[in-house]
Amino acid sequence: MKTKNYFSLLLVFGLLFMSAGVWADVAGRVLVTVGEVFAIRMGKTIPLKVGSEVESGDTLRTGPISNAQIRLTDGAIIALRPKSEFRIDDYRYNGQEDGSEKGFFSLLKGGFRTVSGMIGKANRDNYKVTTTAATIGIRGTSYSLLMCQEDCANADGSKARDGVYGGVSDGKINASNKAGSKDFGKGESFYVADANTAPEGLVAPPDFLADKLEGQVRNNNRESKENAQVTESSLNFDGRTSMPEASNFTPLDANKPYVASENMNESGSSAVVVTPTPPVVEPPPAVVPPPVVVPPPVVVPPPVVVPPPVVVPPPETPGHPFI
Repeated sequence: MKTKNYFSLLLVFGLLFMSAGVWADVAGRVLVTVGEVFAIRMGKTIPLKVGSEVESGDTLRTGPISNAQIRLTDGAIIALRPKSEFRIDDYRYNGQEDGSEKGFFSLLKGGFRTVSGMIGKANRDNYKVTTTAATIGIRGTSYSLLMCQEDCANADGSKARDGVYGGVSDGKINASNKAGSKDFGKGESFYVADANTAPEGLVAPPDFLADKLEGQVRNNNRESKENAQVTESSLNFDGRTSMPEASNFTPLDANKPYVASENMNESGSSAVVVTPTPPVVEPPPAVVPPPVVVPPPVVVPPPVVVPPPVVVPPPETPGHPFI
């Protein structure tokens, strides 16, 4: 009997363990990947592509010259910079703001831009981003965050101070640590040197705070080169198009480039919209009117000269002969 109960408990615990793995909290999906984008999940490195799910507990990592955009289930969008590590510490959202929702994250390396979603709007304590220098809270906002670790340079080429830099595009955020706490609003930028130094405002955001989207620029250049190669080598000797197998190659259409942009939908949430760039419409050729044919002048004939009438002399009257 004891042996049977023992195996029953093992079976129950095994099912619970499997359920925990299968029903892990899905935090969101990948919208855009360029370059090397991975998720570290339970010690495994998982390559991410468009449509891949990300889960609570994942550490998202981008390689050099790489970018990624993630849409969380509460509508938030996170755009990761190259060489970044962003951990989803604890994320829960069931579609309602009932107090159980939470979004706790950690920036371990690099930086990101984000538009916040529903989490944190009703209860700001339910959202935070932890860094080595400060903890960031929100008031419903859009902001950027960058951690410099001897890898940031000023516009003049000089090395920037290490620490955490941030800028607010909309709304308000709060930066706090052991030394103090400070709010920053729309259009403001800030710097936090370390966990023992209070956050300070900046007169202007540093140039390196803006994401140059290096991965997307590289990808666009690569696609342009591939398009050129396809154009040059896609014809065989008799003039027919020669393309690789569809399973190994997706033809690139140089005439239909696509652009991904962040827009606001009707509910006020941010959404990434992928649309084809409209083709350049060439104006119709100018219609040249035919030359005007000038008719030759009408030649008026000279007037007919009527000769004067012939005067017929009167007949001679016979005279009388001399007697």
